[in-house]
Amino acid sequence: MSIVKDGIYPAMITPYKKDGSVDLEACKALVKWYADRGCDGIFADCMSNEIFFLSLEERVAIAKTVLEAAEGTGLDIVISGHISDSLEDQITELKAMAELKPKAIVLITNRLATEDEPDEVLVANAKAILEAIPDIDFGLYEAPAPYKRELNPDVLKALIATDRFVFMKDTCCEAEKIKEKVEAIKDSRLKLYNANSATLLESLYDGAAGYCGVMTSFHPELYARLMELYKVNKEEAVKLQNYIGYASAIQYQMYPLNAKYYLQKHGLPIESTFCRNRSSEILNETMRKELDQMYETEKLLGEMYCG
Repeated sequence: MSIVKDGIYPAMITPYKKDGSVDLEACKALVKWYADRGCDGIFADCMSNEIFFLSLEERVAIAKTVLEAAEGTGLDIVISGHISDSLEDQITELKAMAELKPKAIVLITNRLATEDEPDEVLVANAKAILEAIPDIDFGLYEAPAPYKRELNPDVLKALIATDRFVFMKDTCCEAEKIKEKVEAIKDSRLKLYNANSATLLESLYDGAAGYCGVMTSFHPELYARLMELYKVNKEEAVKLQNYIGYASAIQYQMYPLNAKYYLQKHGLPIESTFCRNRSSEILNETMRKELDQMYETEKLLGEMYCG
């Protein structure tokens, strides 16, 4: 089994038509947009996709569409999509994803144990899933809802002992913790992708494999450029890091509503900013102006850093 590439993995959003149905044609356009802007893969059926508000049929359709659209682009596609409480139902959901043969199936850590259950339960449930779904690689995702289940180095060591894990979206947002996790997995196939923009450059120098976060729906090309710069020009990498870290505060505005608005500004065929997890009306005029101003600023940065 191969490993996933280092680099930039957008946490994909779900475009909807004006009637609220999933727009698979817009999904295809989004895959191309990510590829054209230097991304290395895509994380589909994740929290940014609003997976807890999608049926299994919709989740499978999104995954299938992304995989088909990514053919020939060189993008590595990793997919999650399990939202159920029972392990049996989760295995059913994950088997449906595994049939599509993505690069890896990503396990949401808070689905593997309840908030009051010990790490031993999480590890046991993860191993049960691996046993039920052989011959495919897996990933890990510290999703923030319905509660965040962070993985400590000891848990990571227990999981990498299976030799089945290759991808991890880390959401702890703390540079020192990321460094400890990278150290714990350094001799394994598992790679860590930081979801936090402010700590990204530091984590890359500490051994993180790349970025997998929400800001790739705004300016993925800047993250792709940072992945190039940090290896050859630390001074310029720091300058770019200072911007993307600061700009990432926009995610606390009204994500993913604001991401869909931003993608519309980029010319993506997204009919509506509609989301199933929050009302579109809360993205008010002032918020849109903030996004408009960031967009104009990034035109200059794009010319400066990306040609």
